Amino acid sequence: MRIVSPLDGVITLRTYNISDFIRASDTHSGPPLLSVARTDLMRLVM
Repeated sequence: MRIVSPLDGVITLRTYNISDFIRASDTHSGPPLLSVARTDLMRLVM
């Protein structure tokens, strides 16, 4: 599976790698998948 975002930005931190197992959590206590910077430059298609 490939995670794709409709937002433009620069990934500054990637917590998981390809083939890592990510489990769903009810508590949201795990680390984020990634951190994105420069979200001010977005492309909006309507």
